[in-house]
Amino acid sequence: MKKQDSTLSLAIIISALIIGGSLVFFGLQLSGNKSPEISEEILAENIEQGVANFIEKQKQGTQQEAIVKAQKLKPVSKNDHLRGNREAVITIVEYSDLECPFCKSFHPTMKKVLETYPDKVNWVYRHFPLPFHNPLATQEALASECANKLGGNDKFWEYIDLVYANTTSNGKGLEIEELPKMAEEIGLDQDKFQKCLVAEEFKSHVQKDSSEGGQAGVSGTPGNFFVNNLTKEIIPIPGALPFSQLQSLIDNVVNK
Repeated sequence: MKKQDSTLSLAIIISALIIGGSLVFFGLQLSGNKSPEISEEILAENIEQGVANFIEKQKQGTQQEAIVKAQKLKPVSKNDHLRGNREAVITIVEYSDLECPFCKSFHPTMKKVLETYPDKVNWVYRHFPLPFHNPLATQEALASECANKLGGNDKFWEYIDLVYANTTSNGKGLEIEELPKMAEEIGLDQDKFQKCLVAEEFKSHVQKDSSEGGQAGVSGTPGNFFVNNLTKEIIPIPGALPFSQLQSLIDNVVNK
């Protein structure tokens, strides 16, 4: 409905500008002004400027709405899957889908961030499997939690590294039968892992992550939040930002 409302509003604005421009045009003609080219230029400029203003206002409104929603981000706790220095100045919270191709491309970017800022930045991973990537995306999320259960936080990260390295993404990146084999590959008991996965022991945990992410404004993946742990400022940064843009955000904080 919001998209339809925006489209309707834009149509109304354009129509008003056209009508207004037409009145200017005919007014000039009635007054004896014989320069229709000028009035057409005025009309075109009015329409272009009106559309530009409308788009900018819509953009600002969307950004403001995202910032407001981001304040509902669940605070980082000891139960989170955190990679890096827990006392870092900056936390990047990622809501992710292991079958999302953009998440797959963003994963090495975040590794590079931690390598570049080992003491200044940490990384928190939360689940947000997209429905159109299921059942595999959710099964991979459950599998990563089983890896955490059997081997702790380090094995959790090792497991999702391996998933991203092997999947071709988009919901059909690998066979579900491969998930226990990957657990064994990182040194976990395959039978115990299989039992955990089949029982879907962490289904409620994955659903809770997704629900909380949605409340904070996540609608796609990767849905990221830049958290300044000194000021408590939270900036939503949706999408797979390149390293250079993340670096600019980080430097703006750590170099002050």
